[in-house]
Amino acid sequence: MLQASRHLRMRPADSRSPELSETASVYGDLLRALDNDPKTETLRVVVDTVAGTSAGGLNAVALSKAIVEGGDFSVLNKVWIELADIHQLKAEVAGAPWPVRAFTWLGYQYLSVTGVKLPKVLNFRRAIWPWLRDVIYQLLRRKRPIPPFDSRDFTLMIAAAYASMEATGDRVALLPSRSQFNLFVTQTDLFGWPQHLKLDEDLHSEPQVERAHAQVMTLHSAACPGTATRPVLSDAPILVFASRTTAGFPLVFQPINFKQIAAYLKECGFESSADAQAHDVNTLLPDYQAAGLNADSAWMVDGGVLDNKPFANVIKAIATNPADRQVYRRLLYVEPDPEAMLAKPPVGAPGMWHGVRQVWQLLRHEPIAADLRMVEQYNTKVAKILAARDANYPLAMAAARQSNAWPDFKKTPPTIDQLMSWRAASNMAANLQAPGYAGYLTLKLQAAANIFVHIICRSLQLPENCQHAQLVRNIVEAWIERRQSARQTSSLSETTASADDIKMLRAFDIPFRLRRLFALVDTANKIYDTEVKHRSRIDAFKRQLAVLISELESLKLNNREITDDIHKVFGGAHPESVSYIYAAFRKDKAGFLNRHDHIIGCVYNDLSSIFTSKSENINHRLMGAISAVNMADVTTAFVTFPFLDLVTFPLMELAGINNLIPVKTMRISPCDATSLSTDASRLKCRQLDGFYGFFSRSAREHDLLWGRLDGAERLITLIINAAATPAMVSTELEALQKDFTRRAHVAILQEEKARPGTLIGDDISALEKILQRR
Repeated sequence: MLQASRHLRMRPADSRSPELSETASVYGDLLRALDNDPKTETLRVVVDTVAGTSAGGLNAVALSKAIVEGGDFSVLNKVWIELADIHQLKAEVAGAPWPVRAFTWLGYQYLSVTGVKLPKVLNFRRAIWPWLRDVIYQLLRRKRPIPPFDSRDFTLMIAAAYASMEATGDRVALLPSRSQFNLFVTQTDLFGWPQHLKLDEDLHSEPQVERAHAQVMTLHSAACPGTATRPVLSDAPILVFASRTTAGFPLVFQPINFKQIAAYLKECGFESSADAQAHDVNTLLPDYQAAGLNADSAWMVDGGVLDNKPFANVIKAIATNPADRQVYRRLLYVEPDPEAMLAKPPVGAPGMWHGVRQVWQLLRHEPIAADLRMVEQYNTKVAKILAARDANYPLAMAAARQSNAWPDFKKTPPTIDQLMSWRAASNMAANLQAPGYAGYLTLKLQAAANIFVHIICRSLQLPENCQHAQLVRNIVEAWIERRQSARQTSSLSETTASADDIKMLRAFDIPFRLRRLFALVDTANKIYDTEVKHRSRIDAFKRQLAVLISELESLKLNNREITDDIHKVFGGAHPESVSYIYAAFRKDKAGFLNRHDHIIGCVYNDLSSIFTSKSENINHRLMGAISAVNMADVTTAFVTFPFLDLVTFPLMELAGINNLIPVKTMRISPCDATSLSTDASRLKCRQLDGFYGFFSRSAREHDLLWGRLDGAERLITLIINAAATPAMVSTELEALQKDFTRRAHVAILQEEKARPGTLIGDDISALEKILQRR
């Protein structure tokens, strides 16, 4: 779907157009049909956030590599079908003693002679039984038994897959220009790391900690418009580490750390610099460095042990990701084996093994209702803030008209000087007319100070919630508070505030500038349908806004020139520096600030100079873009924004929301895709609690086929519903969905039928007959 969407939206300047598969061609036809239908909207499909755990985490890393770097995702089909087999992954274990071998042989012969049939799920190939016997014996009898699957082979299998993805892929990224991408992969640290508790300092003499084990590894990438730089998700060893640790099921695979992975890769000739990659791991997992530990030495197991459905990070990313174009946000999650409705619990007390079984099921089927409620709560907040904004719009218009900020639209286009004057007038009017302006400005100052603190913490590579980051916040807030001039809160305004306040806002009030740009994007989107003849002009304006948004976002990321000065005050992410600074600051805050006032001031002044200069440049270019587009609605949105922001910003700040875009959620599972089968338990690998696939290639092929068929059906439903306007009736939607779902299913069956050595030819033929009857 992503390849088809990118292929359809490629500009003439794009040098390469990847060849589409049969299935991708069907998706392309669907998007073209939606483009040509006056009752539907033109769409581009973009994935900007992916999360996963366990085997789903491995898939998430591979999918992210394909999206960001243009890798060949179909390589993963070969991995799961041909390589994820017990014969490829089983560890070599010492044979059981001959009495055990003799006893199991006699038992097997007895079953053969008596004709007793094992359950179908246990009909493994005969060669597997001796290995299972030896594994079970050494697990029960040896002091240091080894897990049944070979950790080294699994690691190298993943590394080879990523190398193959890069070698056979077209290297055409599936990210639009200026898009940001986030990948979240969960891991479980067996031994954990100390995590500071946020307790009241007045009631505790020393920092208090607890041991944390649930880890989330975040990889971030962004497209690089206007440069020859190709976006990269991360280096191969980091991707192997993320995949291997999230998919390392305990008792099946041995715990592993980055040092062991690097040794495996080096041993087998994969290019990597162990020192550089270890630094990257410590940067990506900064909690360890802040605690005086090395992330590359942490022993990791499967991320699903403590976080089997990592929704929280995705929801947070959705709430904060910038949107420089009209967006329909959809949250998709894959659940191949949803938990069935359970019978009533037993009347009597369950036995021990029954209890163990139920605990195991709890681990496999982590409830998701609380996560979905988070999405619902987010949507509720967005709806309330939008309602408050819309209700305030007539008042904002009236306030703007009463001020000198209201533009004379007869003079077109507005000049940059006029826009600057209107901007100043609207800010002044909002200050004088709104009784809540003092509180609003206080929140703006706090948001600007947070930007300053964020840059310092990022330069120190501090995790957001660690004790050191909180200490940095306390020091900077105390330093800023001391520098503020004494003034009456009731007279607080941008025009009467101290010079330090004005300096901070001009330098660090990036959130305000971003909100204003987003509001202009929203206005441009609204007039797009009504001003058909001016669409090219609106598109050019939105592209300019997108560039400005991207530059403002990047301001918060790249400030390495002041890192040395920051380290002189805050000491870097080392526990000894944290302990010293904590004690010194707590004992004598005024003395600490006196000693470090000069260097903190130098950092602040250097950053202020950099940010003010770049922000003024961005403001000037924004005025130029507004003047060039020369549309009354855009100019009006620019002038009225300060009045609307008085209402929306405090609400957005308290809700922790950066974008007022609602999110719809869709599940992809056998329960939801019913056009070819209504059997919700049709996947075979769900047997043996999800491990049956390792013993049967045909089961893996069968489930891969159904995964593609069900995924296609749900994606087509999603795209058509997103594109449909109120003018399209339900019967038209149903017919379009049915037609393209059938076409996609036919294409998928043809591709799977052509797979060399397939074992599911009969299944494919049966499904083809079903489609022929429709």
